[in-house]
Amino acid sequence: MVEGTHAKDKRMIERDKNHPSIIAWSLGNEAGNGYNFYNTFLLAENIDNTRPIVYERALEEWNTNTIGDMYADYAVIEKYAKRKKDAYRPFILCEYAHAMGNSLGGLNEYMDLFETYNKLQGGFIWDFQDQGLLTKDSNGTEYFAYGGDFGPDSIPSDHNFLNNGLIKADKSFNPICMK
Repeated sequence: MVEGTHAKDKRMIERDKNHPSIIAWSLGNEAGNGYNFYNTFLLAENIDNTRPIVYERALEEWNTNTIGDMYADYAVIEKYAKRKKDAYRPFILCEYAHAMGNSLGGLNEYMDLFETYNKLQGGFIWDFQDQGLLTKDSNGTEYFAYGGDFGPDSIPSDHNFLNNGLIKADKSFNPICMK
């Protein structure tokens, strides 16, 4: 399995390593950690050592250049910021402040921590932008489709769970942004 995984990872890194918008390499999302991830870290580092390699599920193991315990509470983040250990690894939340519905509370507290401690580098709000696709209905009226709009009712769907960002699919602001 390692060989197949490495072949795909190597092709991706070789293909994209000169693309200016690639700021880091990620080993994946929510998939555990172990042998394949250790080896993929070494492979990525060998091909392109100009960018950090991030993997949230590595937590504080050696196969990540950042620490990023997703949805960590303020006390955990501040405790990390004050530690001398891992002074070279910034804390970046790979996901935080899940923006579904009316659930974005506490953003000011995160911002205060990020601005207080240099070791805390911020994070990525889930979802920052809605994931709808511009589509036309049978009358030609445009709308942003999502989830079950693309298949029969028998196909599993995330329904409107894809439209829960701060920014709408058309790039306009949802009311939560006025906070």
